[in-house]
Amino acid sequence: MVPALLLLLAAFLIIFKGADWFVISSVRIAEGFHIPKVLVGATIVSLVTVSPELLVSAIAAFLGKTEMAIGNAVGSPITNIGFIFAACVCFTFIPVEGKVVWNQGLMMLGSVILLFLLGLRGYIGRPTAILFLALVFLYLWYSVKMARSAIKIWNENNKGKTENQQTDGELFQLKKDVLFFLLGAALVVAGSRLLILSGTALAKCFGVSETVIGLTLVSFGTSLPEFFTSITALTKGHQEISAGNIIGANILDIICVLGVAGLIRPLPVNIQTQFFALPILIILSALFLIFGSFHKGFVRWEGAVLLSVFAFYCFVLFTN
Repeated sequence: MVPALLLLLAAFLIIFKGADWFVISSVRIAEGFHIPKVLVGATIVSLVTVSPELLVSAIAAFLGKTEMAIGNAVGSPITNIGFIFAACVCFTFIPVEGKVVWNQGLMMLGSVILLFLLGLRGYIGRPTAILFLALVFLYLWYSVKMARSAIKIWNENNKGKTENQQTDGELFQLKKDVLFFLLGAALVVAGSRLLILSGTALAKCFGVSETVIGLTLVSFGTSLPEFFTSITALTKGHQEISAGNIIGANILDIICVLGVAGLIRPLPVNIQTQFFALPILIILSALFLIFGSFHKGFVRWEGAVLLSVFAFYCFVLFTN
């Protein structure tokens, strides 16, 4: 038990330091390129935080544990919106750009609805997986297009300030931020995996069954990067990173994680996933889109609504 506790402590220290570098460098990169923080959170930050889900689902598909692969890809977005982001909103107002949330949120909701419709056949086959992977490239292309548009608008509004190119010092600072972004991302992901291992070891020490461990630590564990990134962004006053990270991670959980896992092996969609988990995810995605698009941010009562939906989901899941 003592080695497991020490491992747990080390994991938290690694994650907290990594998340600190990760968020601060993300903000500086966004400010350096004059891109909305929510857009940075929805792209480069999400690509990193979704990597645990990608690894777990891909390995599960390779080993033939297909229900775990698709369950992880669907359960993580539910946790992201209903628990991680909802808890952040319950603590404080989270400002966002309504237009960005509307555009990105529509893609998030659309990807979930698409999965629901394609899952009515009872499985996610390789043709569907190829379609999802094509959508990954489309999503990244659209995000880059939006980023370029934001840069162009900033340049037009600051023509007098942008006639001279960036100084060598500014370029050097940007390179430093990119380095800390990569280092922080690596620490967050590595620390999250270490936390799962130590937590599993502790659970076994207390006699908790492997089934319970799988239903709790594994599903929540793959969302730990989103959790710590969101919390750190919140404490640093960069709430837009948190909102963007949730949107991007959820989109990539569906089209990227299931795309890769489905390409390895066809994934069966059971009744519980198709007619309970996915409808819950559709409701949460729709509420996120509505709450974030019609005013300048998320307020506490909206976080309470999202958290209530998640609580209902957990209650039904564990009582049945």
